[in-house]
Amino acid sequence: MITDHQRFEFMQKLAAAARAANGLLLEDWENRFLTSWLQSSRPTLWFIGERPKYTDRLWMKYGFEIGLPFPLAKSPSTKLADADADACEYLVRDENRQMARCNAPAAFVNRNNFRYCADHAEQVQKDLRRRGGHMELRRFTP
Repeated sequence: MITDHQRFEFMQKLAAAARAANGLLLEDWENRFLTSWLQSSRPTLWFIGERPKYTDRLWMKYGFEIGLPFPLAKSPSTKLADADADACEYLVRDENRQMARCNAPAAFVNRNNFRYCADHAEQVQKDLRRRGGHMELRRFTP
């Protein structure tokens, strides 16, 4: 979560970059927004209502240019669990709508040793044929 103090620091850097010689060229509404912040008698308390949203929009647009990139939220680990050694590696959605391995007993394998159960092998073959492609599958032996 971005704090008002972080937004304040961004606005200070943005103002300095916009006012510098050969500085940033801001759009009309951006310039008026920055001027409003600069004219505030209490700039640290200025971030109320819709202002944080618009400040964040400016930060996403100009942050990298002024050396203060927009802080992105920490994303959870997206590493999927590996399938069992003799199970299907095809990705499906689990009961929580998250991506997971099929993990059904493998019946086929492609040239890259990617394992498929019988159902997913058939589905992949149909999808590829529909697009004009082809994939050789051979029987999987554990």
